[in-house]
Amino acid sequence: MSMNFKHFVSLVAVAIMYLLSLTNATTLKADDENFSDEAMNLVMRKIGHDILLSVGDSTSRVLPIQRLDENEFQIRFESRFTFVPDTLITIVERLIIAHHLSRDYIVNVYDCSTNEVVFGYAMLENRQNNIVACTGRTQPVRCYYINIHFAKEVVASSQTPYIFAGFSLLTIGFFFAGVKLWKRNRHHVPHYSRGNIAPDTSAAQRPFLQLGKALFYYENQYLVVGGETIELTAKESKLLHIFAENPNQIIERNRLQKEVWEDEGVIVGRSLDMFISKLRKKLSGDSSLKLSNIHGKGYKLETMLQEELH
Repeated sequence: MSMNFKHFVSLVAVAIMYLLSLTNATTLKADDENFSDEAMNLVMRKIGHDILLSVGDSTSRVLPIQRLDENEFQIRFESRFTFVPDTLITIVERLIIAHHLSRDYIVNVYDCSTNEVVFGYAMLENRQNNIVACTGRTQPVRCYYINIHFAKEVVASSQTPYIFAGFSLLTIGFFFAGVKLWKRNRHHVPHYSRGNIAPDTSAAQRPFLQLGKALFYYENQYLVVGGETIELTAKESKLLHIFAENPNQIIERNRLQKEVWEDEGVIVGRSLDMFISKLRKKLSGDSSLKLSNIHGKGYKLETMLQEELH
């Protein structure tokens, strides 16, 4: 087998892994980072914001979004308001379509004082089966909260067949091209004298930081702990990079939130705690590292001195 064919096989493997990653990205799970909690938080807040704007309220706040379970979200408001059911339906539908969310969902509007449903409807992928009632009736000014429950994966699965089709076609194409290349190369295998073989020096070591006994490859977003490779998300890698550059120092919460979340235009307090918890779990295999919570201040990555590790 020639070197060209080996390179081709490697290319096929990389392409398959890449396409599989695209396929997996179509489904949102609680721990997925492809469509993060912050992104869903923004969509839900946008729905609440547009509902308030539709009745002329541009000053009162949409309160923090609550995730009731994997596919259900709750929108609460700071002030009492009125709403027109038809307008609410239009706003929710427009934003769900714009952000490619599942189009099978149920919306219920509750009265805060009684926790009873005052308006609700169901939208289904097959729009002929939609369940919508009590439209055209303006609701009185009260305290309301809204639950949006998706019947399946939050991200619309309609893209999946197209990705699978593309994956299948590309795989078939690679297969036939590989067979053709193999047939051509098996009849012509070049011979090299020992003096003509140059050492492969192209695989330069990627940059990493030493954290206790662990190696942190920050550009490629993974850790090596005790010989085990642990993948990191983009946010986990950003957080750990800050700690790695400031070992045994207290890093304030505000700084972490600002440097990691500022570009998204929203900072969610609980998100930092959640990602710290995930990082702490991923570092748990290295006894020389301890990610501590400094009450009222922030966090500190404690690392043992190098001589203590031996």
